[in-house]
Amino acid sequence: MLQGTVGHAAPRTRVVWLLWAAVFAGFVFFFTRPARLFDADSYLHLALARDFVARALAGQLDWARFSTLAQSYGDKELLFHLLLVPFAHSTDAELGGKLALAGLCFSLAWSLWWLGAQALGARGWVVPLLVFGSGSFVLRAIRLRPELLALLLLLWVVWALAQRRPWLAGVLACAFTLSHTAFHSLLGLAVAFFAWVRFRDRRWEWQLLAAVFAGVASGVLLHPQFPRNLSVFWTQNVELFRMRAALPTAQEFGAHSIVDIAALDGLFWLGLVLVFLSRTRAVPGSENVQRMAAFCAIAALAFGALFTQMGRFATLFIPFVALSCAFALRARGFELGARVKLPAGRSLSSLPTIAAVAALSCGVAGLTALLNWKVAGSFDASLRAEQKQLARLLPPGARVAASWDDAETYVFHAPHARYLNLYDPVFMAARDPERHGQWLSVLSGAASDPADVVKRDLDSDYLAFSVAGREALLHQLAAEPRAKLLHRGRHALYRIE
Repeated sequence: MLQGTVGHAAPRTRVVWLLWAAVFAGFVFFFTRPARLFDADSYLHLALARDFVARALAGQLDWARFSTLAQSYGDKELLFHLLLVPFAHSTDAELGGKLALAGLCFSLAWSLWWLGAQALGARGWVVPLLVFGSGSFVLRAIRLRPELLALLLLLWVVWALAQRRPWLAGVLACAFTLSHTAFHSLLGLAVAFFAWVRFRDRRWEWQLLAAVFAGVASGVLLHPQFPRNLSVFWTQNVELFRMRAALPTAQEFGAHSIVDIAALDGLFWLGLVLVFLSRTRAVPGSENVQRMAAFCAIAALAFGALFTQMGRFATLFIPFVALSCAFALRARGFELGARVKLPAGRSLSSLPTIAAVAALSCGVAGLTALLNWKVAGSFDASLRAEQKQLARLLPPGARVAASWDDAETYVFHAPHARYLNLYDPVFMAARDPERHGQWLSVLSGAASDPADVVKRDLDSDYLAFSVAGREALLHQLAAEPRAKLLHRGRHALYRIE
Protein backbone atom coordinates (compact mmCIF):
# COMPACT_ATOMS: atom_id res chain seq x y z
CA MET A 1 0.00 0.00 0.00
CA LEU A 2 2.82 2.38 0.93
CA GLN A 3 4.77 1.49 -2.19
CA GLY A 4 1.74 2.31 -4.32
CA THR A 5 1.33 5.69 -2.65
CA VAL A 6 4.97 6.55 -3.21
CA GLY A 7 4.73 5.38 -6.79
CA HIS A 8 1.83 7.73 -7.45
CA ALA A 9 3.50 10.63 -5.63
CA ALA A 10 6.75 10.47 -7.61
CA PRO A 11 5.16 11.08 -11.06
CA ARG A 12 3.03 13.85 -9.55
CA THR A 13 6.16 15.52 -8.15
CA ARG A 14 7.86 15.26 -11.52
CA VAL A 15 4.85 16.88 -13.19
CA VAL A 16 4.97 19.77 -10.68
CA TRP A 17 8.67 20.34 -11.34
CA LEU A 18 8.11 20.23 -15.09
CA LEU A 19 5.33 22.78 -14.76
CA TRP A 20 7.56 25.13 -12.76
CA ALA A 21 10.35 24.66 -15.30
CA ALA A 22 7.86 25.72 -17.97
CA VAL A 23 6.89 28.76 -15.87
CA PHE A 24 10.53 29.80 -15.57
CA ALA A 25 11.05 29.33 -19.30
CA GLY A 26 7.95 31.46 -19.87
CA PHE A 27 9.34 34.29 -17.76
CA VAL A 28 12.68 34.09 -19.57
CA PHE A 29 10.97 34.17 -22.97
CA PHE A 30 8.73 37.06 -21.92
CA PHE A 31 11.47 39.29 -20.52
CA THR A 32 14.04 38.66 -23.24
CA ARG A 33 11.71 39.71 -26.09
CA PRO A 34 12.34 43.48 -25.79
CA ALA A 35 15.66 44.79 -27.05
CA ARG A 36 16.05 47.00 -23.97
CA LEU A 37 15.09 47.02 -20.31
CA PHE A 38 11.98 48.97 -19.50
CA ASP A 39 13.14 51.98 -17.50
CA ALA A 40 16.24 53.98 -16.64
CA ASP A 41 16.42 52.72 -13.05
CA SER A 42 17.10 49.22 -14.37
CA TYR A 43 20.26 50.47 -16.10
CA LEU A 44 21.45 52.37 -13.05
CA HIS A 45 21.14 49.25 -10.87
CA LEU A 46 23.07 47.19 -13.42
CA ALA A 47 25.77 49.88 -13.61
CA LEU A 48 26.10 49.93 -9.82
CA ALA A 49 26.30 46.13 -9.74
CA ARG A 50 28.93 46.11 -12.48
CA ASP A 51 31.11 48.57 -10.51
CA PHE A 52 30.04 47.21 -7.11
CA VAL A 53 33.43 47.38 -5.41
CA ALA A 54 34.58 50.60 -7.05
CA ARG A 55 31.44 52.61 -6.28
CA ALA A 56 28.84 50.74 -4.26
CA LEU A 57 31.36 50.23 -1.44
CA ALA A 58 33.34 53.46 -1.87
CA GLY A 59 31.15 55.74 0.23
CA GLN A 60 31.05 58.36 -2.55
CA LEU A 61 29.24 58.23 -5.87
CA ASP A 62 31.39 60.29 -8.22
CA TRP A 63 28.88 59.83 -11.04
CA ALA A 64 26.60 62.38 -9.31
CA ARG A 65 28.71 65.53 -8.87
CA PHE A 66 26.06 67.84 -7.42
CA SER A 67 24.13 65.27 -5.43
CA THR A 68 24.28 64.48 -1.73
CA LEU A 69 25.44 61.05 -2.92
CA ALA A 70 28.74 62.55 -4.08
CA GLN A 71 29.59 63.45 -0.48
CA SER A 72 27.87 60.73 1.51
CA TYR A 73 26.83 57.60 -0.35
CA GLY A 74 25.44 54.60 1.44
CA ASP A 75 24.11 52.07 -1.05
CA LYS A 76 20.43 51.86 -0.11
CA GLU A 77 19.97 48.61 -2.07
CA LEU A 78 23.27 46.91 -1.23
CA LEU A 79 22.06 43.31 -1.23
CA PHE A 80 20.09 43.80 -4.45
CA HIS A 81 23.17 45.12 -6.25
CA LEU A 82 25.27 42.27 -4.85
CA LEU A 83 22.70 39.82 -6.23
CA LEU A 84 23.02 41.47 -9.68
CA VAL A 85 26.82 41.33 -9.78
CA PRO A 86 27.12 38.03 -11.75
CA PHE A 87 24.41 39.15 -14.18
CA ALA A 88 26.00 42.58 -14.71
CA HIS A 89 29.39 40.98 -15.42
CA SER A 90 28.04 38.65 -18.10
CA THR A 91 29.04 39.15 -21.73
CA ASP A 92 25.80 41.03 -22.40
CA ALA A 93 24.88 42.92 -19.22
CA GLU A 94 21.47 43.90 -20.60
CA LEU A 95 20.63 40.24 -21.23
CA GLY A 96 21.93 39.45 -17.76
CA GLY A 97 19.55 42.03 -16.32
CA LYS A 98 16.63 40.45 -18.16
CA LEU A 99 17.53 37.01 -16.82
CA ALA A 100 17.81 38.42 -13.29
CA LEU A 101 14.36 39.96 -13.70
CA ALA A 102 12.94 36.65 -14.90
CA GLY A 103 14.48 34.91 -11.89
CA LEU A 104 13.01 37.41 -9.44
CA CYS A 105 9.52 37.11 -10.94
CA PHE A 106 9.78 33.32 -10.95
CA SER A 107 10.80 33.35 -7.26
CA LEU A 108 7.84 35.58 -6.45
CA ALA A 109 5.43 33.32 -8.35
CA TRP A 110 6.76 30.21 -6.59
CA SER A 111 6.59 31.89 -3.16
CA LEU A 112 3.02 33.04 -3.75
CA TRP A 113 2.07 29.51 -4.85
CA TRP A 114 3.70 27.90 -1.80
CA LEU A 115 2.12 30.37 0.62
CA GLY A 116 -1.23 30.13 -1.17
CA ALA A 117 -1.08 26.34 -0.87
CA GLN A 118 -0.89 26.69 2.93
CA ALA A 119 -4.37 28.19 2.75
CA LEU A 120 -5.99 26.66 -0.33
CA GLY A 121 -4.15 23.35 -0.55
CA ALA A 122 -3.71 22.01 -4.09
CA ARG A 123 -5.56 25.06 -5.42
CA GLY A 124 -2.88 27.47 -4.20
CA TRP A 125 -1.97 28.12 -7.85
CA VAL A 126 -4.87 30.59 -7.87
CA VAL A 127 -2.84 33.13 -5.86
CA PRO A 128 0.16 33.69 -8.22
CA LEU A 129 -2.11 33.57 -11.27
CA LEU A 130 -4.32 36.31 -9.89
CA VAL A 131 -1.39 38.44 -8.70
CA PHE A 132 0.37 38.29 -12.06
CA GLY A 133 -2.99 39.00 -13.66
CA SER A 134 -3.04 42.45 -12.06
CA GLY A 135 -1.96 45.08 -14.57
CA SER A 136 -0.88 47.43 -11.78
CA PHE A 137 1.41 44.73 -10.38
CA VAL A 138 2.84 43.61 -13.72
CA LEU A 139 3.66 47.19 -14.76
CA ARG A 140 5.88 47.31 -11.68
CA ALA A 141 7.23 43.77 -12.06
CA ILE A 142 8.66 44.44 -15.55
CA ARG A 143 11.20 46.83 -14.01
CA LEU A 144 14.51 45.57 -12.66
CA ARG A 145 14.15 47.23 -9.28
CA PRO A 146 14.97 46.34 -5.67
CA GLU A 147 11.29 46.41 -4.68
CA LEU A 148 10.91 42.92 -6.21
CA LEU A 149 13.56 41.47 -3.90
CA ALA A 150 12.08 43.48 -1.02
CA LEU A 151 8.63 41.99 -1.67
CA LEU A 152 10.06 38.48 -1.77
CA LEU A 153 11.78 38.97 1.58
CA LEU A 154 8.77 40.70 3.12
CA LEU A 155 6.47 37.81 2.23
CA TRP A 156 8.72 35.41 4.11
CA VAL A 157 9.21 37.77 7.07
CA VAL A 158 5.43 37.87 7.54
CA TRP A 159 5.22 34.08 7.23
CA ALA A 160 8.04 33.57 9.77
CA LEU A 161 6.31 35.90 12.25
CA ALA A 162 3.00 34.08 11.76
CA GLN A 163 4.78 30.77 12.38
CA ARG A 164 6.47 32.16 15.52
CA ARG A 165 9.98 31.76 14.14
CA PRO A 166 11.69 34.86 15.52
CA TRP A 167 15.24 33.92 14.50
CA LEU A 168 14.23 33.38 10.88
CA ALA A 169 12.19 36.58 10.92
CA GLY A 170 15.17 38.51 12.29
CA VAL A 171 17.56 37.21 9.62
CA LEU A 172 15.07 38.01 6.86
CA ALA A 173 14.42 41.47 8.35
CA CYS A 174 18.18 42.12 8.26
CA ALA A 175 18.29 41.07 4.58
CA PHE A 176 15.25 43.28 3.84
CA THR A 177 16.99 46.29 5.42
CA LEU A 178 20.07 45.73 3.27
CA SER A 179 17.93 45.34 0.14
CA HIS A 180 15.52 48.27 0.29
CA THR A 181 15.56 51.80 1.61
CA ALA A 182 12.09 51.74 3.22
CA PHE A 183 12.99 49.50 6.17
CA HIS A 184 10.76 51.67 8.37
CA SER A 185 7.75 50.04 6.68
CA LEU A 186 8.74 46.70 8.20
CA LEU A 187 9.05 48.29 11.63
CA GLY A 188 5.55 49.74 11.26
CA LEU A 189 4.11 46.37 10.27
CA ALA A 190 5.80 44.68 13.24
CA VAL A 191 4.23 47.20 15.63
CA ALA A 192 0.82 46.61 14.02
CA PHE A 193 1.21 42.81 14.31
CA PHE A 194 2.29 43.20 17.93
CA ALA A 195 -0.79 45.33 18.69
CA TRP A 196 -3.09 42.80 16.99
CA VAL A 197 -1.71 39.93 19.11
CA ARG A 198 -2.19 42.02 22.23
CA PHE A 199 -5.79 42.91 21.29
CA ARG A 200 -6.76 39.35 20.27
CA ASP A 201 -4.88 37.19 22.76
CA ARG A 202 -4.49 39.66 25.64
CA ARG A 203 -0.75 39.07 25.82
CA TRP A 204 2.47 40.83 24.86
CA GLU A 205 4.43 38.92 22.23
CA TRP A 206 7.75 40.67 22.71
CA GLN A 207 9.63 38.11 20.63
CA LEU A 208 7.72 39.24 17.54
CA LEU A 209 8.71 42.87 18.02
CA ALA A 210 12.26 42.13 19.14
CA ALA A 211 12.98 39.88 16.14
CA VAL A 212 12.08 42.53 13.58
CA PHE A 213 13.67 45.45 15.41
CA ALA A 214 16.87 43.47 16.01
CA GLY A 215 16.97 42.39 12.37
CA VAL A 216 16.47 45.93 11.06
CA ALA A 217 19.04 47.34 13.50
CA SER A 218 21.52 44.67 12.42
CA GLY A 219 20.97 45.52 8.77
CA VAL A 220 21.55 49.22 9.43
CA LEU A 221 24.65 48.72 11.58
CA LEU A 222 26.22 45.96 9.48
CA HIS A 223 26.03 48.07 6.34
CA PRO A 224 29.65 48.66 5.21
CA GLN A 225 28.91 52.37 4.69
CA PHE A 226 27.26 53.04 8.04
CA PRO A 227 26.27 55.78 8.95
CA ARG A 228 26.11 57.10 5.37
CA ASN A 229 23.23 54.70 4.69
CA LEU A 230 21.16 56.60 7.29
CA SER A 231 21.88 59.88 5.51
CA VAL A 232 20.58 58.44 2.23
CA PHE A 233 17.58 56.99 4.06
CA TRP A 234 16.71 60.41 5.49
CA THR A 235 16.94 62.15 2.12
CA GLN A 236 14.95 59.46 0.29
CA ASN A 237 12.20 58.95 2.84
CA VAL A 238 11.87 62.25 4.68
CA GLU A 239 13.28 65.05 2.56
CA LEU A 240 11.57 63.70 -0.56
CA PHE A 241 8.10 64.07 0.92
CA ARG A 242 8.93 67.43 2.46
CA MET A 243 10.11 68.78 -0.92
CA ARG A 244 7.82 66.71 -3.12
CA ALA A 245 5.60 69.58 -4.29
CA ALA A 246 8.59 71.47 -5.71
CA LEU A 247 10.22 68.49 -7.42
CA PRO A 248 9.64 67.07 -10.92
CA THR A 249 8.74 63.64 -9.54
CA ALA A 250 8.06 60.67 -11.77
CA GLN A 251 4.57 59.56 -12.75
CA GLU A 252 4.83 56.53 -10.45
CA PHE A 253 4.49 58.85 -7.45
CA GLY A 254 0.96 59.76 -8.57
CA ALA A 255 -2.21 57.87 -7.77
CA HIS A 256 -4.14 55.67 -10.20
CA SER A 257 -7.58 56.91 -11.19
CA ILE A 258 -10.64 54.71 -10.71
CA VAL A 259 -10.72 54.18 -14.47
CA ASP A 260 -7.08 53.04 -14.46
CA ILE A 261 -7.69 50.62 -11.59
CA ALA A 262 -10.75 49.18 -13.34
CA ALA A 263 -8.85 48.70 -16.58
CA LEU A 264 -5.67 47.34 -15.02
CA ASP A 265 -7.04 45.30 -12.14
CA GLY A 266 -10.70 44.61 -12.91
CA LEU A 267 -10.12 40.92 -13.68
CA PHE A 268 -7.94 40.53 -10.59
CA TRP A 269 -10.77 41.75 -8.36
CA LEU A 270 -13.28 39.61 -10.27
CA GLY A 271 -11.09 36.57 -9.60
CA LEU A 272 -11.06 37.30 -5.87
CA VAL A 273 -14.85 37.63 -5.88
CA LEU A 274 -15.16 34.24 -7.62
CA VAL A 275 -12.88 32.68 -5.00
CA PHE A 276 -15.15 34.09 -2.29
CA LEU A 277 -18.32 32.86 -4.06
CA SER A 278 -16.92 29.33 -4.42
CA ARG A 279 -16.22 28.85 -0.72
CA THR A 280 -17.51 25.79 1.05
CA ARG A 281 -17.30 24.63 4.66
CA ALA A 282 -14.09 22.95 5.78
CA VAL A 283 -12.01 22.41 8.88
CA PRO A 284 -11.02 25.80 10.39
CA GLY A 285 -7.39 26.75 9.96
CA SER A 286 -4.79 26.36 12.67
CA GLU A 287 -3.65 29.16 14.96
CA ASN A 288 -0.75 29.93 12.62
CA VAL A 289 -3.13 30.16 9.66
CA GLN A 290 -5.27 32.64 11.57
CA ARG A 291 -2.19 34.69 12.42
CA MET A 292 -1.11 34.67 8.77
CA ALA A 293 -4.57 35.80 7.68
CA ALA A 294 -4.47 38.71 10.13
CA PHE A 295 -0.90 39.73 9.33
CA CYS A 296 -1.52 39.68 5.57
CA ALA A 297 -4.72 41.72 6.06
CA ILE A 298 -2.81 44.31 8.11
CA ALA A 299 -0.12 44.55 5.42
CA ALA A 300 -2.78 44.81 2.69
CA LEU A 301 -4.53 47.64 4.54
CA ALA A 302 -1.27 49.52 5.12
CA PHE A 303 -0.02 49.21 1.56
CA GLY A 304 -3.53 49.76 0.20
CA ALA A 305 -3.65 53.16 1.92
CA LEU A 306 -0.32 54.01 0.26
CA PHE A 307 -1.53 52.64 -3.09
CA THR A 308 -4.41 55.13 -3.09
CA GLN A 309 -1.77 57.87 -3.00
CA MET A 310 0.97 56.38 -5.17
CA GLY A 311 0.50 53.72 -7.84
CA ARG A 312 3.99 52.32 -7.26
CA PHE A 313 2.75 50.56 -4.10
CA ALA A 314 0.84 48.07 -6.25
CA THR A 315 3.96 45.90 -5.94
CA LEU A 316 3.20 45.34 -2.26
CA PHE A 317 -0.55 45.88 -2.12
CA ILE A 318 -1.73 43.34 -4.72
CA PRO A 319 0.15 40.25 -3.40
CA PHE A 320 -0.90 40.86 0.20
CA VAL A 321 -4.54 41.37 -0.81
CA ALA A 322 -4.55 38.01 -2.61
CA LEU A 323 -2.85 36.21 0.28
CA SER A 324 -5.09 37.82 2.91
CA CYS A 325 -8.20 36.61 1.05
CA ALA A 326 -6.81 33.08 0.70
CA PHE A 327 -5.81 32.79 4.37
CA ALA A 328 -9.00 34.51 5.58
CA LEU A 329 -11.06 31.78 3.92
CA ARG A 330 -9.12 29.02 5.66
CA ALA A 331 -9.04 30.86 8.99
CA ARG A 332 -12.85 31.16 8.95
CA GLY A 333 -13.33 27.49 8.13
CA PHE A 334 -13.77 27.62 4.35
CA GLU A 335 -12.00 26.31 1.28
CA LEU A 336 -12.47 26.49 -2.48
CA GLY A 337 -15.51 24.41 -3.34
CA ALA A 338 -16.50 22.73 -6.58
CA ARG A 339 -19.09 25.36 -7.60
CA VAL A 340 -19.22 29.16 -7.85
CA LYS A 341 -22.57 30.12 -6.32
CA LEU A 342 -24.39 32.78 -8.32
CA PRO A 343 -27.66 34.63 -7.58
CA ALA A 344 -31.01 32.93 -8.30
CA GLY A 345 -29.60 29.53 -7.30
CA ARG A 346 -27.32 29.27 -10.32
CA SER A 347 -23.74 28.07 -10.18
CA LEU A 348 -20.66 27.40 -12.27
CA SER A 349 -17.86 24.90 -11.94
CA SER A 350 -15.33 26.78 -9.83
CA LEU A 351 -11.92 25.60 -11.06
CA PRO A 352 -12.53 26.10 -14.81
CA THR A 353 -14.21 29.45 -14.16
CA ILE A 354 -11.50 30.81 -11.86
CA ALA A 355 -8.77 29.39 -14.09
CA ALA A 356 -10.30 31.04 -17.16
CA VAL A 357 -10.57 34.43 -15.43
CA ALA A 358 -7.03 34.14 -14.06
CA ALA A 359 -5.62 33.14 -17.45
CA LEU A 360 -7.50 35.98 -19.15
CA SER A 361 -6.25 38.47 -16.56
CA CYS A 362 -2.66 37.27 -17.06
CA GLY A 363 -3.10 37.69 -20.81
CA VAL A 364 -4.46 41.22 -20.41
CA ALA A 365 -1.68 42.13 -17.97
CA GLY A 366 0.92 40.73 -20.36
CA LEU A 367 -0.59 42.68 -23.24
CA THR A 368 -0.54 45.83 -21.09
CA ALA A 369 3.17 45.26 -20.43
CA LEU A 370 3.84 44.74 -24.14
CA LEU A 371 2.01 47.96 -25.03
CA ASN A 372 4.00 49.90 -22.44
CA TRP A 373 7.22 48.35 -23.73
CA LYS A 374 6.26 49.46 -27.22
CA VAL A 375 5.43 53.02 -26.15
CA ALA A 376 8.73 53.24 -24.27
CA GLY A 377 10.65 52.04 -27.34
CA SER A 378 11.88 48.90 -25.58
CA PHE A 379 11.68 46.87 -28.81
CA ASP A 380 13.77 49.40 -30.73
CA ALA A 381 17.36 48.13 -30.83
CA SER A 382 18.47 51.43 -32.41
CA LEU A 383 18.08 53.11 -29.00
CA ARG A 384 20.86 50.94 -27.61
CA ALA A 385 23.04 51.78 -30.60
CA GLU A 386 22.36 55.48 -30.03
CA GLN A 387 23.34 55.24 -26.37
CA LYS A 388 26.61 53.55 -27.35
CA GLN A 389 27.30 56.28 -29.89
CA LEU A 390 26.76 58.93 -27.22
CA ALA A 391 29.19 57.05 -24.96
CA ARG A 392 31.87 57.13 -27.69
CA LEU A 393 31.46 60.88 -28.11
CA LEU A 394 32.11 61.55 -24.41
CA PRO A 395 35.79 61.54 -23.41
CA PRO A 396 36.92 60.04 -20.07
CA GLY A 397 36.04 62.33 -17.18
CA ALA A 398 33.60 64.35 -19.29
CA ARG A 399 31.45 66.63 -17.14
CA VAL A 400 27.91 66.24 -18.44
CA ALA A 401 24.79 68.19 -17.57
CA ALA A 402 21.93 65.71 -17.77
CA SER A 403 18.67 65.11 -15.92
CA TRP A 404 18.76 62.42 -13.25
CA ASP A 405 16.59 59.97 -15.24
CA ASP A 406 18.56 60.35 -18.48
CA ALA A 407 21.82 60.04 -16.54
CA GLU A 408 20.68 56.67 -15.13
CA THR A 409 20.89 55.23 -18.64
CA TYR A 410 24.00 57.19 -19.58
CA VAL A 411 26.03 55.79 -16.66
CA PHE A 412 25.43 52.25 -17.94
CA HIS A 413 26.78 52.98 -21.40
CA ALA A 414 29.23 55.79 -20.46
CA PRO A 415 30.48 55.07 -16.93
CA HIS A 416 33.62 57.08 -17.69
CA ALA A 417 31.70 60.39 -17.64
CA ARG A 418 30.44 62.44 -14.65
CA TYR A 419 26.87 63.71 -14.34
CA LEU A 420 24.84 66.04 -12.13
CA ASN A 421 22.56 63.68 -10.21
CA LEU A 422 21.15 60.15 -10.07
CA TYR A 423 18.30 58.18 -8.47
CA ASP A 424 15.91 61.06 -7.75
CA PRO A 425 15.81 64.88 -8.08
CA VAL A 426 15.67 65.22 -4.29
CA PHE A 427 19.34 64.26 -3.94
CA MET A 428 20.41 67.34 -5.92
CA ALA A 429 17.69 69.62 -4.57
CA ALA A 430 18.54 68.73 -0.96
CA ARG A 431 22.22 69.60 -1.46
CA ASP A 432 21.92 72.73 -3.62
CA PRO A 433 18.35 73.90 -4.28
CA GLU A 434 19.55 77.00 -6.15
CA ARG A 435 21.66 75.05 -8.60
CA HIS A 436 18.85 72.50 -8.99
CA GLY A 437 16.46 75.35 -9.87
CA GLN A 438 18.92 76.67 -12.46
CA TRP A 439 19.13 73.24 -14.05
CA LEU A 440 15.33 72.97 -14.23
CA SER A 441 15.21 76.36 -15.93
CA VAL A 442 17.64 75.10 -18.57
CA LEU A 443 15.55 72.00 -19.31
CA SER A 444 12.31 73.96 -19.52
CA GLY A 445 13.77 76.59 -21.84
CA ALA A 446 13.22 79.32 -19.24
CA ALA A 447 16.93 80.15 -18.85
CA SER A 448 17.86 83.21 -20.89
CA ASP A 449 21.37 81.88 -21.53
CA PRO A 450 21.37 78.06 -21.11
CA ALA A 451 24.94 77.66 -22.38
CA ASP A 452 26.24 80.06 -19.74
CA VAL A 453 24.31 78.27 -16.96
CA VAL A 454 25.61 74.88 -18.08
CA LYS A 455 29.24 76.09 -18.34
CA ARG A 456 29.48 78.38 -15.33
CA ASP A 457 26.87 77.34 -12.79
CA LEU A 458 26.75 73.61 -13.53
CA ASP A 459 30.49 73.30 -14.26
CA SER A 460 29.80 71.13 -17.32
CA ASP A 461 31.36 70.93 -20.75
CA TYR A 462 28.59 68.78 -22.28
CA LEU A 463 24.81 68.96 -22.30
CA ALA A 464 22.82 65.77 -22.95
CA PHE A 465 19.07 65.22 -22.83
CA SER A 466 16.17 63.32 -24.36
CA VAL A 467 14.61 65.62 -26.97
CA ALA A 468 10.94 64.72 -26.35
CA GLY A 469 9.17 67.79 -24.96
CA ARG A 470 12.33 69.94 -25.09
CA GLU A 471 11.52 72.03 -28.18
CA ALA A 472 12.18 75.34 -26.40
CA LEU A 473 15.65 74.24 -25.31
CA LEU A 474 16.47 72.89 -28.78
CA HIS A 475 15.41 76.21 -30.32
CA GLN A 476 17.66 78.14 -27.91
CA LEU A 477 20.67 75.93 -28.59
CA ALA A 478 20.21 76.15 -32.37
CA ALA A 479 20.80 79.91 -32.10
CA GLU A 480 23.71 79.57 -29.65
CA PRO A 481 27.18 79.67 -31.29
CA ARG A 482 28.86 78.25 -28.15
CA ALA A 483 26.75 75.05 -28.31
CA LYS A 484 28.22 72.60 -30.82
CA LEU A 485 25.83 69.78 -31.76
CA LEU A 486 27.56 66.39 -31.61
CA HIS A 487 24.54 64.12 -31.92
CA ARG A 488 20.80 64.44 -32.51
CA GLY A 489 18.37 61.53 -32.41
CA ARG A 490 16.04 60.61 -29.59
CA HIS A 491 18.75 62.17 -27.44
CA ALA A 492 20.82 65.27 -28.15
CA LEU A 493 24.42 65.87 -27.14
CA TYR A 494 26.07 69.29 -27.24
CA ARG A 495 29.58 70.43 -26.38
CA ILE A 496 29.58 73.86 -24.78
CA GLU A 497 32.55 75.81 -26.13
